[in-house]
Amino acid sequence: MKPAVLAIAFLLELVAFVFFAAIAFTLPVEQYAQIIIAAILFAAVIAVWSLFMAPRASKKLMKLPYYLVKFCIYAVSAYSILMITGAFCFELFVALVILDEVLLYRHNLS
Repeated sequence: MKPAVLAIAFLLELVAFVFFAAIAFTLPVEQYAQIIIAAILFAAVIAVWSLFMAPRASKKLMKLPYYLVKFCIYAVSAYSILMITGAFCFELFVALVILDEVLLYRHNLS
């Protein structure tokens, strides 16, 4: 069960990173600016995750800040999914994130 929960968590994180950056494509600016903003957002979310939240992070966050940052990343990503793909993908993403977080917490994997 643990490997499956961790694999799903990893895949959801990848989806969240991509759609966190993709929020730039919902902004009412020129396309070149959207691409630049998306690249900056993608680099920023990867940097924050790898420095503070990854399993081998050098400066791990305490539980509350960890879950607040994780919630913010997933919330922005979910909103981006809703705006770009529609309600079905949004609902599927949110349901999978909630289920996986419950399973991660239950197995002390977070």
